[in-house]
Amino acid sequence: MAPEVLAAYIGSVGTLGGAILGGLAGRSDFLARLTATSGIPSLEGSTWESQWRPDGGTQEKARIDFTRQRRGRVYGKLTMDGVKQIVWDVEGIFDGQFLRLFWHPNIKSANKMATDIGVYFYQRQGDGTFVGWSVGYEFEDGKVHCDQDTLRQV
Repeated sequence: MAPEVLAAYIGSVGTLGGAILGGLAGRSDFLARLTATSGIPSLEGSTWESQWRPDGGTQEKARIDFTRQRRGRVYGKLTMDGVKQIVWDVEGIFDGQFLRLFWHPNIKSANKMATDIGVYFYQRQGDGTFVGWSVGYEFEDGKVHCDQDTLRQV
């Protein structure tokens, strides 16, 4: 192949490659996703206490241990002192302001018949606590409950 033709091929490939890369870099969302680090505060490795009053009765508590976080996705375990036979898995989304968690019994829980499932929806407050609602089905009484809930770091 003639040197002039080879130089033309190399030049055109370089020009085309530069145009493509320049176009991609010019899109701010592409560059931001490529180079950005998550600005979301990390919950990984932290322990929180959930408090609520079912139907206005006595205060109940649960403990949530966040075991993993990948960008906005969070994972953990939920335990309650009064319900030793069940450990719940929690997973959800945290964007820095809102925290949504789904809970369900872990498959390794001692009580294999438990169908206690539900969701938390919290909004982060200025002091770092979360305030929101829990809605879930409790296997003990067979009812769906909706309670105001507060989540504080332990």
